[in-house]
Amino acid sequence: MMAKRTHFAFLFLFLGLISFQPLHSSSSYLAPSHIDPNAEANSRSNEDLLSRFNIKELFEQKFAPLRPVEETAKFKYLLMSGYHYNNDFTMKRLIVENLPKDIILVLLMTPEDEEAVVKKFGEWIPAKRIITVKHADAKKGFWARDAYPFPVYLKNGRDIGLVSARYFRQFEAYGSLADAVQAPVVRSRLYLVGGNVLADEKGRCFSVGSARLYNLNGAQLKELYGCKTTTILPWITGIGDVDEVLKPLPNNVMLTTEKQYVHTLESLGYNVTMLPKSTGYRTYANSLIIGKTVFMPSYSSEQDAAAVAVYEGLGYKVVPVESTGISDNWTGSIHCFTMAYPDISLDKLVKAITQN
Repeated sequence: MMAKRTHFAFLFLFLGLISFQPLHSSSSYLAPSHIDPNAEANSRSNEDLLSRFNIKELFEQKFAPLRPVEETAKFKYLLMSGYHYNNDFTMKRLIVENLPKDIILVLLMTPEDEEAVVKKFGEWIPAKRIITVKHADAKKGFWARDAYPFPVYLKNGRDIGLVSARYFRQFEAYGSLADAVQAPVVRSRLYLVGGNVLADEKGRCFSVGSARLYNLNGAQLKELYGCKTTTILPWITGIGDVDEVLKPLPNNVMLTTEKQYVHTLESLGYNVTMLPKSTGYRTYANSLIIGKTVFMPSYSSEQDAAAVAVYEGLGYKVVPVESTGISDNWTGSIHCFTMAYPDISLDKLVKAITQN
């Protein structure tokens, strides 16, 4: 056992350290002309997916999560793809330019695009605050919330580990992303998308009972992420992800766009505040919260001001980010294409590996 742990530790310590290598040159830099966010797997249950892809191996958890990282944790890393919708980087520019000064940006790209990606994002943030992650699967990871490993607290409630559920696309960059932030990662055999799991600061989880839950139940979400309780809400709007309709905040505050959820949420002890409900796939709940800053989708609508007022009334600074095109055409927004992790220091990494 000790030999196995030692090998595991050295693997993360040596492969997990990030250093800036000479940048690869690239004669052109264009995001994929069409990354189809709606290309779902034909079979939607875990049982059907495992059978369809002939996956027989079992992935054992190397650590037992204490609870999932909450939506409003103290984050250190913001992760996103180095590519964007229609090659228009306005949304990502607004986010990156307004990040708190202590946030590190982690960008995923293919090896041949590294130089161009760093040059592009380096216009908005100092290069010393950029970590690059290079992988051949990078262009399948545009929707970071769905594809990237999900952060969890380990035994003592402070150290961080990452859990990678299976993604319906063939996406294998999860290990490279974990290495970039020096975090231990485990791979689950279960299918799920990260946009359909939200947690509050007590480890209470929420999902929507759509096809994008892949027939998982509360016990399986506890196994995956350490959820203390799981509330599965009915699917009544959008593509069926919970981050379209809820936003858990500290001190038992819950934002929602759906009146049908209010009674359930209040019965769980939440003080519920309504966000304006927009049309189609547009939603003000699909925001990203970093510290006291909210990056909120906006739609050049009269409802924008009302949504800003909700967040500001709770003490947040709001950065509106125009999201009409990506919401209407690709059915997602800011929370969908970003992922955030708390600080994961080298000391915590070693401790997490040796104690689990």
